[in-house]
Amino acid sequence: MRSIIAILILFATIILSCKKVTNVQFTSINTGTLSYKLIDDSGKGLPGIRISLYDNLTNVSGSYYDTSKFIKSMVTNQDGVAVFEDMKPEIYLAIADSVTIDKLKYTSREFVQVVASVNKLKEAKVSSVTGNLTITVRSKRDNSTLLTNIGVAAIPFPVYTDPNLLRQIINAAPIKSITNANGVVTLKLPANMPYYILLYTLDMGVIAAYTENITLSQGENRLMQLTTYGNNNGT
Repeated sequence: MRSIIAILILFATIILSCKKVTNVQFTSINTGTLSYKLIDDSGKGLPGIRISLYDNLTNVSGSYYDTSKFIKSMVTNQDGVAVFEDMKPEIYLAIADSVTIDKLKYTSREFVQVVASVNKLKEAKVSSVTGNLTITVRSKRDNSTLLTNIGVAAIPFPVYTDPNLLRQIINAAPIKSITNANGVVTLKLPANMPYYILLYTLDMGVIAAYTENITLSQGENRLMQLTTYGNNNGT
């Protein structure tokens, strides 16, 4: 009799153990918060700017990205902060609408990570989102002679449309410089924004125009070789 009772007790124990295994409960993944702040050169927040988040699989190439990966967007408050709550802990692409500072348009674009159960503050200085374009200008006569004192201007696309207005456009260009003794000039351009490159003499004679638009990524250092004549007479 005792053996039968012992067997029944063992059987009951096994059944209870099985119930404990089948009733395991899973907790959901914690979410996080991303506070994305846009600031100007003085550190002041920029209000009223829309920030959009895209899935981390977004394909970023030049000015293009996959809009089908859009997650959500928010507008920065009076302190320049856009708050994204209840976000899955993963990496997102954050893209800000363009902001004009000192006559130049900038757009912030970077990957940011959301951490579970954390309110992460990410600060972006808009004017630091730049790339460097270094141009060497050579003579079109022999493709060798380095040309000094040639003006080089970066014109925002698509401003350059009417050849008759080129002198006015160059005068108003916020980004321009002059080639040095080695025929070289370096321009700092806002990243992710297309520009035309114009060459001109110091008397404002337009002698060449590189009409294909140039777009740099953030932190990019690109080298270019351009050829033209040393003056407006083709010599």
